[in-house]
Formats: sequence, structure tokens, C-alpha cells
Amino acid sequence: MDKFRKIILFASVFVCGAGVMIVELVGVRLLAPYFGTAMFVWASIIGVILGAMAFGYHLGGRIADRNATYNGFAFYIGLCATLTILVSVLAEPVLALFSLPAIAPIVGAFISAMILYIPVSIAFGIITPYAIKLSFMACKEEADKHGKIVGNINSIATVGSITGTFLAGFVLIPFLGATTVMVSVAAAIIILAFVVNIKNKWVTQVPLIVMFVIIVVGSFVSYVQVVSVPGMVYRTNTQYNTVTIADRGNVRTMFLGTGRSSARFLDSDDLVFEYTRLYDLAFDFHDNIQTTLMIGGAGYSYPQYFVRNHTGTMDVIEIDPGVTELARRFMGLTDHPRMRIFHRDARIFLNNNEKRYDVIFGDAFVARTPPWHLTTVQAKQRIHASLADDGIYIINIIDRVAGGRLFAAIYHTMARVFPYQLVFRPQYHYTELGDVQNITIMAFKNEPLASGTSEFHYRQYHGTVPRGMILTDDRAPVETLVP
Repeated sequence: MDKFRKIILFASVFVCGAGVMIVELVGVRLLAPYFGTAMFVWASIIGVILGAMAFGYHLGGRIADRNATYNGFAFYIGLCATLTILVSVLAEPVLALFSLPAIAPIVGAFISAMILYIPVSIAFGIITPYAIKLSFMACKEEADKHGKIVGNINSIATVGSITGTFLAGFVLIPFLGATTVMVSVAAAIIILAFVVNIKNKWVTQVPLIVMFVIIVVGSFVSYVQVVSVPGMVYRTNTQYNTVTIADRGNVRTMFLGTGRSSARFLDSDDLVFEYTRLYDLAFDFHDNIQTTLMIGGAGYSYPQYFVRNHTGTMDVIEIDPGVTELARRFMGLTDHPRMRIFHRDARIFLNNNEKRYDVIFGDAFVARTPPWHLTTVQAKQRIHASLADDGIYIINIIDRVAGGRLFAAIYHTMARVFPYQLVFRPQYHYTELGDVQNITIMAFKNEPLASGTSEFHYRQYHGTVPRGMILTDDRAPVETLVP
């Protein structure tokens, strides 16, 4: 085999192997703001891509057997690049459509994955069998080495996939963001297509030139979609999130993905979200709060309010240091001697914590779903162990009071650990029991005795909570319980 052709074949399967894994991991990031990072999101992406690639392998073998040429090989590589950029172009409208409330998240995620990833995965699947056929054609006199050729090409493709996995997870997505990564992958692959076809006549480059134009236009459209958020002040990708800062009137909001995570008034220090005001209920049941813990920082609205208006200390667990940096830049977060910030997973923090807190506040979400590993009996046991003898645990969730499966599951799971609980409706005056709303659950290690006269007591829910499943580390399908 010509040395140049051999290098080109190996480089092609390596780059395309890396490309498909990068595109796959970006897919999880694209779906996360709309459907969270639940198992069904990963299963949808992985299953759809594997199934489509299997068909691509079959199709690629048939195509190559009919007429395998380097011009054709370059065309299919270019097709991979073109379909990659189309994923970026179509992602926002497709995901917005299939994440509507009328569509179950598990269904929406699966349909979205099929629409976005079947075409590009089939194209990537064509590459390896096509490369094998070209190698066979160049080594007709070495039929006894066909096994070696197949092994080498599959090995190189797999090494490319491994490289793409680590490159996407550790470098590209955290530092460049999903859109730039998709554009970069498409650009690298279309350049590869031109190189593969470099020894052929110029007229054979025309389809690749058309694809290149599509990629350029698609890249422009992708970036226009990214910056088309009304009132947007700033948008970036961190290691864990796509974060948008937007202003509307005198309110600045931090979005993690598509969900509102935190907000602040630009002209006052008051709390914007009503449920955060209910955190002060703790002072009606505990007259000497000195140490507190907040699980979930985001824009740090309540932690900042707490240290301004109360005398105790607050530790804040925020998994994403990038979000904390943005809170400093845009949400008014400043250092305070009574507030400490820990950048780590909350469950790991709780597992290793030896400090005892008077109050623990829970406000961590992925989209509208609390992280599953913070909802289980085992997690609540760690929270219980981290509370002082008269400690209080306050958690915010989003669900329906009447018929809410997530609310019922979390309430009854907490009841396995905490003997006393109270439920409050922050938005009771403009929501019905069957509406999706913030729900505040207060759990106590000892019988609660209100010592204050908080204005929020009239928001207490006195009805019964229907039976719900008990969430455990073994089984906690919270993503299937969200409204």
C-alpha cells in the first residue's frame, strides 16, 4: 500500500473514532438543560448512537463492496462533518419542542436523540468498513494478512474513540463549550476529507466544497442561536453547566441550562424568589442558630442574605467552581468572614463531614430534578448525622402538592430518618394544589416548638401526603417522578 494512503486511512479512522465519541458526550451536555442528566438521557444517547452506527457499519460494507474509491471515502468523511454541524444547528429547536410539558421527559429525550443523532452516527459508522475495503484493495496480494488489516483499523478507531472521550470530558467541553466543540469537530473532519481527496482531480472536490459552505453557514447559525437570549448579559460553559446571566428590568437571573437557578435585584438586597424567604422559618423553631450549611450555591442569593441579616456562620457546598466565579462577577457574591465555600459534591462532603450544624438548607438541582444521590434514605441519614441535637433540615423541591410523585417520595423518604416534618407552600396565594410549584419541607430531629411569629406560618400545608416510594441508593428514579 502507498505509504501516504496508509497514513491517510489510519488517520481517518482515528479522527472519526474520536469525533463520534466527542459528539456523543456533547449530546449529553446538549440534552441536560432540557431533560437533566438522568440515566434515561445517557441511555437514549448511547443506545441511539450504537444502533445507528451498527446500521452504518452494515451500510458502509455494502457501499464499499460496490465501488470503493478514495473520492468516495472523502465524500463520506465530509458527510460526517456536515451532519455534525447540523446536530448543532438543530439541537435548540428540536430540544425545545420535545421538552414541552405535555411530553414525558423520557419520551422527549429519546425522540430528540433519534432526530439529532441517527443520521450523523450512520455516517460515522460507514467510515471503518470503507477504510477496511480500501486496505484490502491495496493489499490484494497479501490475502493472508486481511485479519491483521481488520485488527489494525479497528484498533486505531478504538484508540481514537478513547482519545476523543478523554479529550471531550477533560478539556474540550469544560473549556470550549458544546457549540465550539461541535464546530471544531466538523472543521477538523472536513479538512481531513480534503486531505484524503488531495490526489484526485479538482472537480471531485466540488461536493466537499459544498459541504464546507454548509458547515460555515451552520457554524454561524449555531453561534447566532447561542447569543439570542433576550436580555442576556453573559453566557459560558463551565465544567458542569451552561450558564447564562440575563437581566429583565431590575432583576438579574442566573440560568443553569434552561432553568432559573438564582436571581437578585439590581437595586436592593431583598430576596427575589419567594421560597428562599421561607428559609428564615428556621428562626421560628430555633432561637440560637449559630452554624448553618447550604447545599447548592449557584448565585448565592440566600447565603449572602443570611450573612447580611443574621449572626451565624454559613458553609456553602457548590460543586461547580465556575458557577461560583460567575456569581462573584455578576450576582454580587463577595467574600465574608462568616461564609465558607466548598467546591465538591455534596454527598462526598456529607460522607466525610464531622461538623454539626444547627440548620442545613437543601437547594441543589439538575434542571428541575434534585440530584438523585441527595434524595435517598442514605443521604438523609448523613444529613441527620450532620445536624446538632435540635437541628433542622429545610429542603426546596418543585412538584405538585396534590398528586406530586416526587413530593410524596421525598417526604416519605425523609420520614424514614426524621421523626417530624412540616410542609409549606411559598406560592400558596397564586397556585392551586395541583399546580407545579416550589414546596418547602422542614424536617426536625426533635419535636418542633415554634418560638417566633413568622409571617410565613399561614403558608403551611395541613393536608395529607399520599404514599410515595422510598428512595434508596439502590433505586432512586427521581427523573421519572418529576412533573
